[in-house]
Amino acid sequence: MERSLKHVDQIVDHLDAMHVTVGTSRRAMLKDIRELDARGIWRTSGCRDMAEWVAGHFRLSRWTASQWVRTAHRLEELPRTAAALESGRICLDKTVELTRFVTLKDESTHIKWAARVTPRAVRRRAERAEAESRGKVEVAHRERLLQYWWTVDDKLWIEALLPAAEGVTFVKALERLANQTAGHPDDEADDGREVTIDERRADALVAMASHRIASDLDPDRATVVVHAQLADLLAGINGAEVENGPILHSEVVERLVCDGRLQTVVYDGELKPIGVGLTTNQIPRWLRRLLWKRDGGCVFPGCAQRRFVHGHHIVPWPKGPTDLDNLVLLCKVHHDLVHIYGWRVFLGDRGSAGWLRPDGSPYNPGPKITIVDAEAASEAAPLSQNQDRLILEDRAPPTAAGC
Repeated sequence: MERSLKHVDQIVDHLDAMHVTVGTSRRAMLKDIRELDARGIWRTSGCRDMAEWVAGHFRLSRWTASQWVRTAHRLEELPRTAAALESGRICLDKTVELTRFVTLKDESTHIKWAARVTPRAVRRRAERAEAESRGKVEVAHRERLLQYWWTVDDKLWIEALLPAAEGVTFVKALERLANQTAGHPDDEADDGREVTIDERRADALVAMASHRIASDLDPDRATVVVHAQLADLLAGINGAEVENGPILHSEVVERLVCDGRLQTVVYDGELKPIGVGLTTNQIPRWLRRLLWKRDGGCVFPGCAQRRFVHGHHIVPWPKGPTDLDNLVLLCKVHHDLVHIYGWRVFLGDRGSAGWLRPDGSPYNPGPKITIVDAEAASEAAPLSQNQDRLILEDRAPPTAAGC
């Protein structure tokens, strides 16, 4: 028993050491971000700012990337906070929040407090500090956001950040509708348990969205689009896919058909839609739907723009057709990057976009990952006597010029 406890203590000691290593690495990473920002790497990489470069390089959300960049610069003014992160005394989440309000004069006191409390407590303190400062309303308006993503088990996760005034309005509407649709307080769920207030709020949010779609005067933009194989629909087989959403169970498709505005885009066995061809450079609505389904927004790495995007002909029309294989979505900034600054975009495998710099060199953002996989390496190419690692590179870009 004593030997087993000693082994557990060794594991804990190792875990603590790794925690310090993580803190040291985080601090070094933020230093590098600040240095690269000072050198203007984002300017030569086709990005709007350093946050967009970080988002594209590490595949982060734009909001997270902007917090890292801001924190990287603030830590240069707060040596004790930087040291606390490096030593593992406070984590990155707490560091990000502390740098919103601490000063050189009071950072020691705040570090001692932050080390004892949760990241949420530090965030709340930062919010209170900002509420006391001038310009808080303007800052809150600029930082408003609503993000959503589908989990691996096909559930929708929503995260929102609203200014106080809009937040109060949203909560009032949500709670009001939840109470109206709740029925009797003793109502039970199908499994016999009592329906929770969180479940009722979720139902109220769906009701708000459903009401908005039903009353929309533009039926095309308010239509729920489902992409499916004709044979699967006829057979009632799973596999239908919501535009910008998950793969659906056949019963879910039936419910959408019953209750919502639904358009089904049916594919043939080869999954290749018919192009418009060379008759026009205007992208019709049906083709724009397919383009949105594939790209989901501007295809430049790290760009989160989904509004004010353009359908760009890779090979200029009329040399190139108005077909899905010759189109990508670009925001204005990255559309200008192609037409004004000499960058090129191309489509690789499975419709993924690749980029070439003005000098023709590939633009491949992201950390260089070394994958240790002997089996994959042996299949890809013969290895030298001492080689035991394979670096997987992106597919080589085409040599033909495209616009």
